[in-house]
Order: sequence, then structure tokens, then C-alpha cells
Amino acid sequence: MRIASEAEEGRWACTWDLFPRFARLTVERATQPYWFLYEGTPGGSLEPDGDFYVLPDGHRRPASERWERDIPGPEWLYFGDRTSNQVLCLAHHEDDEAVDAYYPMEGNMTVFGFGRLRLEKYLEEVPQRFTVALVEETGHEAVERAIEGMIRPVGVTVGIVETEDGGGR
Repeated sequence: MRIASEAEEGRWACTWDLFPRFARLTVERATQPYWFLYEGTPGGSLEPDGDFYVLPDGHRRPASERWERDIPGPEWLYFGDRTSNQVLCLAHHEDDEAVDAYYPMEGNMTVFGFGRLRLEKYLEEVPQRFTVALVEETGHEAVERAIEGMIRPVGVTVGIVETEDGGGR
């Protein structure tokens, strides 16, 4: 399913593509710098020392550990709760050098932004694609494979239609 939207008389435009296992947002027009923001609570409530996030380097960090830097490409991370068997994955398909930032807000929720530092917005290029997914795994290698599968470009090959008798048309 595809959902397209525009705002401010067409100056902003984006498209959500919804797949069975993930959703992808494509920012198609932007007249000012922007960020892609996630605010939430892994597992329903933030537990700063029990919840975690993982960057592509595979190191699990406690949700209490804030940071501000560019995630080197590929740009993705995931959030989890130590009592859950699934994680929330966020990916930015296009590598950039813009700062990305995470912090636990007032001990109540996680706040993460691609292209964000405090309230400053650093993304300007379009189109830009972002993917969001719940993955039913918590092991880094399995989650990494799932994310890579979601952000890999889709290729289509057109060939001869094969019939049951092995012939082509």
C-alpha cells in the first residue's frame, strides 16, 4: 500500500510505502532542513538501564547513554527492551555526514533523530528514504540481516513467462 501526502501547497511531499514487515518513508520535497524523528518507549515504558539501543557496530548500549554524532553508513540502529523478543529498527538509506542524536528524555521516553542535534535540523537533500520495522529477533546478526534486507535496493528482472510444461511464451 502507498500513502502520499503534501503540505504547505506542495512545498513538502512524502510517500509511505507499507510492506508486510516494514514501512518506508520517502521524503520527496522539502523546502527547509528537516529531521527524521523517533520518540517512544521500548517495551511500553523507558527503563534507562534495562532498555538498550544498538548501532551497526553491534555494541549494545543502555538506553541511559546519550550520544550525538553521525552514524557512519549504513545508517541504522535498533531499540529494545531486555524482556522482549523483538526490537524496533530505524534505517536511513542514504549515507550522509549529518549529525544523528539520541537521548533519554526526562527518564520517560527515547528520543532519536537522523539529521538532528537538539532542535537543529540537518537533512536537506531529497529524495531521502527511511525504514521503520519491528523485528522478531534480538540477536545482532539476525537483526542486521533483517535491516539489510529491508534497505537493499529492489531489483526486478523481466524474463520469459514459463508454463507448467516447461515451454515459454
